[in-house]
Parts: sequence; C-alpha cells; structure tokens
Amino acid sequence: MINKSNLFIYFYTYFSADMIFVYTRSYLPIYFSNIIKIDTTQLSFVLFLSYLALLLRPPISIYFDRKNSKRKFLVILSGFAILVSFSLLLFNLQSTLLFGVFYAILLAFISISSVGVNKIMISRSPDINSKNKNALLIQIGAISGSLFPIFIFLISVDSLSNWSIFFIMGIIFTAPLLLFYFFLKEKPYDNYHEIEEKPTKSSINKKPIILVSLFLFLAYSDRLFSYSIKPWISTQTSITFFSILWFILILIYTFGNIIGGIFLKKLNCKKILIITTLIIGTILFLVPFTNFSLFLVIYGAYFFVSGLFLIKLIPYKMELAQNRVFYYQLMTMFSILASIIFIPVGTYLYKYIETEIIIMISGILIILSIIPFYFVKINEEEGSIFIKK
Repeated sequence: MINKSNLFIYFYTYFSADMIFVYTRSYLPIYFSNIIKIDTTQLSFVLFLSYLALLLRPPISIYFDRKNSKRKFLVILSGFAILVSFSLLLFNLQSTLLFGVFYAILLAFISISSVGVNKIMISRSPDINSKNKNALLIQIGAISGSLFPIFIFLISVDSLSNWSIFFIMGIIFTAPLLLFYFFLKEKPYDNYHEIEEKPTKSSINKKPIILVSLFLFLAYSDRLFSYSIKPWISTQTSITFFSILWFILILIYTFGNIIGGIFLKKLNCKKILIITTLIIGTILFLVPFTNFSLFLVIYGAYFFVSGLFLIKLIPYKMELAQNRVFYYQLMTMFSILASIIFIPVGTYLYKYIETEIIIMISGILIILSIIPFYFVKINEEEGSIFIKK
C-alpha cells in the first residue's frame, strides 16, 4: 500500500527544486544584469565553480543504488541544507563570491535530495501502475514549481524594493520541505529487492557510449544562451512580459512532452532524436536573421521540440546502457559537463557578443552533435550495441 504522505513528498520535492531553478536560472540573470548590473566576467567564473557541484549527481546516484540504510537521513540533511543555502544565497546577491559558494552548496544538496527521494520512490512502487502514477506526480510537481514563481513575481514585483518580497516568498515556500522529509517512509514494499549490478561474461561496447556522450555534450550546448536570453528578452520588452512569456513557454514545453509521450512512443527513438536535434539546431541558427516577433515564434517552437526531444532521450539512454547504472550516469555526466562549461562561457560572452549570435553558435554546435550520434546503432534483436560500419 502506497503511503499518501510519500506521494505529497514526491510532489513537493520536485515542486521545490524546479521553483528554485526558476529563481536561480530565470529571474536572477535578469536581477544581476538589469537591476544590480553585476560584472558578468566575475559572474561567469563563479558560475563555473558553482556548477562543478553538479558532478556529484552521478556518483550520488551510484552510491544510493548500493546503500539504502542512510537514504532518509541524507534526504533530511539535504532539506535543511537546501533551505539554509537558498536563503543565504538570496540575501547575498550583492557579493558574487558568496553567491557562488551558496549556489554550489544548493546545487549539491538538491542533487542529493532528488536522487534520494527517487530511490525511495522506486523501492516503494510495487507495480507498473504505481510507477506511472509516481512519474506523473513528479512531472506535475516540476511543472507546478516552474510556474509558481511566475505567479509570485507578477503579484509582488512592481519596483526594485519588491524584489525582496519575491525572494522571501521563495524561501517561505521552500521551508516546508524540511518538515515533510521527517514523514518520509523509506521501507520498501514487501516483494521489493535491490537490483545489484553483477559482472557478466558479455560486456558493453564502450564506443557507442562515448559517441552518445559526445552527442549529449554538444546537444546541450543550448546552455550557451541560457543566461543571456533572459535579460535580453526583458530588456527588449519588460520583466512582466518576460514572466508571461516564460509561463507560456513552460506550457508549450509540457505540451511537447505530452505529444511525444502519447503519439511518438512507438517510433524509433534514434530517428526522433536526430530529427528533433536537427530542427532545434536549425531554428536556433536562424535567430540572427529574424526580427523580435519572429524570434518569439521560433523560441516557442524550440521549447515544443525540446519537449519531444527529452521524452525520447531518457528511454534511449536506458536502452543503450542496458540497465547498468554506471553507463547511464556516464552519459548523464556529459550533459552535466555541458552546463558546467556552456553556461559560464555564455555568461562571459554576453558582455561582448550579441545574444542572437550566441544563440546561432549554439545552433551550429547542436547540428554538429548529429555527426557522432549518426554512427551509433542498437541491435534490437540481440540487445547489443555496436558502431555502424
């Protein structure tokens, strides 16, 4: 029997994480660039150091796969650390160094929290129906968390002083996470057994894993403009317009997820990934040759196709890794490396290069990502992976 308190905790974990990400990745770039006008050269270096904390996620996942006795303790500790680091981060935005320190801590403990809750959720899901129910619940939590700060902003911010209210509201709605984690039930259902990875006679061909990792690194080069595009849009229009636009874009992205999950689930993952990658790269490449109105249409298309891309990427990675955690996390590591490298680089370039050109460069890199991906093939009959000759 599934504990109802756990269901709410699954929801609120993803609600809180995505709410924090909207604060730090959508609104803080606007606050830094348009309000307090922080030096982007310093900020880019600090972001690089902060995003190194994301490298903890794959080893944390592997650790939780092997150890389950300390999951709840680490999740509760993470809840406390998330609340403290997020609060200190928002109250030290004038100091680039302190922001970087607390942001690194925040990213590290969000990783621990989400991975820990995921492992508990899996162990307490006795059948496919409960797994699907939980998956839907966390998606709803993530979408709600992404939209919630937008409502807060539109209600609370109409001047510089009101940004403080906006930040305080974020802290208030993060605080319950710590309390909820104490009620988290971690005992697996009766018939659950931890799956251990045991050495087998057959080994995975590592070349396709490497090629897909390279593909993911380049495909996630859209991180290059993830900082600059927010203040750029708000400068072209207003912060209120940006908030409304971001609300619509999140809904478009969600619609892409739904369409991909319902109508594309029986189609070949690799073909869909190649097509969506090519579309994303092409439309981003065309941005400098458009006016702002057409850019908004292109940006909406980018969000929709990105939703299709992600919904097909996850099962493809699972199939390629043949349910081996290490190889799945290895591929995930390269998408994390993309954030570590491209976000700071894009932040630095924002000071010297027009945002449209940064977006075009990202489009070129995304198109180039198809080259290594083309040479990877999965033998569906034998369940093995090999390099296409």
